[in-house]
Amino acid sequence: MTEQRVKFPIRFKLILTLTVIPLVTLSLYLALAVDLFKKDKIAYVLDSSVTTTRAIAAQVHSNIGSILSSMQPIFEGFDLNETKFDHISQSLFQKESRFSMIVVFDLSSSTMPKKSAFLQKSVAADAYLTSYRAYVEQILTRINQENLLILPIDNGSNDILVGVKHHVQSAQKHWVFISVVQDTTLFEIFHQSDIYTKYLFGPNGETLMGPKDRDVNLTSIVAQEFGSFKGEYSNEGTKEVRTSKGSEFLASYAKVGVGELTVTSFVERGAALAAVQSLLIKSILFFVALISATVIVSVFASQKMTSALRQLYLATKKISHGDFDIKVLATSKDEVGSLAQGFNKMAVEVSRLMSETAEKARMENELKTAQVVQENLLPPPSSDLGAVHISGFFEPASEIGGDWWHYSEIGDRIFFWIGDATGHGAPAALITSAAKSASAIVECFPDITPAKALFLMNRAIYETSKSRFMMTFFLGAIDKQTGVLTYSNASHDPPYLLRASDEPLKKKDIVLLNEVNNPRLGQQRDVNFLETTINLCEGDSIALYTDGVLDLQNKSGESWGERRFIKSLLGAVSAKGNSTTVVETVKNEAFAFREDAPLNDDFTIFLCRFEGLEKAS
Repeated sequence: MTEQRVKFPIRFKLILTLTVIPLVTLSLYLALAVDLFKKDKIAYVLDSSVTTTRAIAAQVHSNIGSILSSMQPIFEGFDLNETKFDHISQSLFQKESRFSMIVVFDLSSSTMPKKSAFLQKSVAADAYLTSYRAYVEQILTRINQENLLILPIDNGSNDILVGVKHHVQSAQKHWVFISVVQDTTLFEIFHQSDIYTKYLFGPNGETLMGPKDRDVNLTSIVAQEFGSFKGEYSNEGTKEVRTSKGSEFLASYAKVGVGELTVTSFVERGAALAAVQSLLIKSILFFVALISATVIVSVFASQKMTSALRQLYLATKKISHGDFDIKVLATSKDEVGSLAQGFNKMAVEVSRLMSETAEKARMENELKTAQVVQENLLPPPSSDLGAVHISGFFEPASEIGGDWWHYSEIGDRIFFWIGDATGHGAPAALITSAAKSASAIVECFPDITPAKALFLMNRAIYETSKSRFMMTFFLGAIDKQTGVLTYSNASHDPPYLLRASDEPLKKKDIVLLNEVNNPRLGQQRDVNFLETTINLCEGDSIALYTDGVLDLQNKSGESWGERRFIKSLLGAVSAKGNSTTVVETVKNEAFAFREDAPLNDDFTIFLCRFEGLEKAS
C-alpha cells in the first residue's frame, strides 16, 4: 500500500480550526442572543405596558364610578313634576366640592332641548354653559344616543363633563343630567411625562385626554389604531404599530368598562430596545478581542503540540508495519505527553486486546441471543380480549431485564400477570424465564385460581434459585361473565383500580388492590397464597406497574415518584382514551421527565380496561 504524503500540516489545520470554529460559533451565538434578547425585551415592555394601561383604566373606572355615585343622590332629589331640585339635593351639591355645575334638560320636546333645572356654585359656570350653547347641543345629541357621556373640558381647570340620560316611562319624558366635575387626578395621569405616552379615547375615537405637548405623528397613530382597539373582543391587549414614515411603536390598550372609554399607551420601539443596541456593541467588542486572543494562543500552542505529534506519527508508521516493539519519548506533562505514554502501553497491550476483542464479540453475540429470547417471553403490547382490552409497555435497564408481564385467556376468565425479579440483567432474566415456563403450565388448568397459580409458580422459582433470587408478583383474573376480579399479590406494588366516571378522576378515587399480600415468589418452598375478589363495572381500568416506573430518574438524579405517576395516570384515564392511549401517554410523560437519562431499573406498565360483561353462549 502506497504511503500517503502529508500535504496540509496539522499545525495549519489546528490554527484554522481554533480560529474558524470560535468565529462561526460566536457569530451564531451573538446573532441568536441578540435576537432572543430583543424578543424578550419587547415581550417585557409589552407586558409592562399592558399592566400600566390596565392600572390607568382601573383608575379611570374608579374615578368615574365615584363621580356617578356622588351624582346619584343629587339626581334622586330632582322633582320630575316641579322640574327642580329639592333642598336636600341642593345641600348635597353644595357640600360636594368636586361639582361646579349640574343642569337638567328636557329632551321630550321636538324643538330645541329646554333647560329645566340648574345648580351652580359660580356665575362663571352658567356663563360657560351659555357661551358654548352650540357645543352643548352636540353634547345633548350624543347623550341621547349613548345614554352616558364622559367628556373632559379643555378650560384649564381639569373639569370633566358627565352626562346621564334618564327616561321616565310614566311621563313619557326623557331627561338629561349634565354635571361639570373637577378631577385633577385623571388629568395628571395622562399629562405625566414618562416612557409611556398615554391617551384616553371616547367611544367614537376622539382623543379625550393625552399629553400636554402631543406628538402630532403619534396622535395620528392613535387615530389610525383606535378602530382596531375598539373592535377587539378582549378588554385589553397589545399591538406593534408602524407609521407611514416607518416609525415603530409598541402599544397596549385596556377598556375602561364605562362610557365605552379606552386607555392606550405607546412607547417608541427604539427607546424600548436601547439596551439591546448597547449589548450588541459591547458583544462585538468582546467578540473581536476574544478572536484576536484565540489566534495568538493557537499559533503558539500548535507549534509545541505538533512537534510531539510528529514523533507519534513516525511511531504509528512502524506500528502499521507490525512493529510493536517501539517506545516514544514522553517529555511533556500535558495531554500529548500522556498520549505518548498511552501509545507505549498500547504497543504492549495490542496483542492481548486483539484476543480479548474476539472473546468480547462472542459474549455480545450470546447476550444478543438472550435478548431475543426474552423478547419472545413477552406478549404483544396490546390485545382486545372481548370483555377486556389490555395494553402494556416494557423497556429493560440493560440488554435483558428482570421484569415480566403477561396476559392470557383461560376459559371464561382473563388472567393478567406482572412480576419483578431481584435486580436486573442475566440472573433476573433467568427468573423471568422460569416464571414464563410456569405460567405456560398454569394455563393448562381451566379451573386454576390466582392463589393456586402463584403456589405453582413459587415452587418453580424456588427450585430454580433456592431463595438466592426472588420475584414480587401480582396475578389477577377477570370473569367475563360476572365482572368479578379475583387476585393474589406476592409482595408486589399494589395495582390501581380506576373506577369509570364522567368526572375527571382524583387521587381519592383510586382503589388500591392490596387486600391480600403474600411472600415473594422463591422466598420459601411451600406457601399457601391468599386471594380476594372485587366487582368490576363497565369502563373500570386496572393499572399495573413495577417499581422501575416510580424510581425512574432524570439527569439531575430526581425520581419521577408516585405523585407524578398518579397525576399522569389520572389525567390520561380522565381523557377517555383507550388503554393503548393511556399507556402511551404515561410512557411519554415519564420519558420526557427522564431526559434520556439511563434507566436504573426495568420500566414496565400495562393497563387492563374492563369493557363490560359478555353474554354466555
